[in-house]
Amino acid sequence: MGVNKLWWLLRPCARHLRLEGLKGMRVAVDISIWLNRLVKALRDAQDQAVVDAHIKGLFVRVCKLLHFGIRPVFVFDGPPPAIKMNTLRERQSRRDMGQSKLLLLAKRHALNILRQRAHEKEAAEKAGESESGAGGNGGSAVGEATRAGRDD
Repeated sequence: MGVNKLWWLLRPCARHLRLEGLKGMRVAVDISIWLNRLVKALRDAQDQAVVDAHIKGLFVRVCKLLHFGIRPVFVFDGPPPAIKMNTLRERQSRRDMGQSKLLLLAKRHALNILRQRAHEKEAAEKAGESESGAGGNGGSAVGEATRAGRDD
C-alpha cells in the first residue's frame, strides 16, 4: 500500500517531531493505514483479532491527538491510480492462487480422513469376523437358539 519508496524519497527533509510540537495544527491522517494496522495489531490472549479493534484503537488515537491539541483531518483513499493497476492485479492473482491451493489442501485432507475412516471400519469388521470365526460357529447358534426360546 502507499507510494513505493516514498519514505526513501522524503528522508533528506524528514525530521522527528514530538506530538506536543504539533499543538494547534491540523494533521492529515491516512485512515486506511490506521484501520488496517489496528485490525492486525490488536489481539487477545489467544492471538485472535479483538472484536471492534479498529473502533477502539481509532478512539484511543484520536483522543491522544485531541489531548495534545492536534486537530486530525482524516484522508480516505480514492480510486487507485493507473500506475498501481499492475500491482493490484498481481495481488489479486496471488490471493486467487492462495485460495486455490487452500481449497486443494482442504479436499486432500478430507479425502485422507475418509480413507482413514474406511480403513478403520474395514479393520474393525475384520476383527469382528475373526472373533466370530475363532470359536467355530462363534456362539451365534447358541445366541439364536436362546432368542427363539429354545432350550437344548
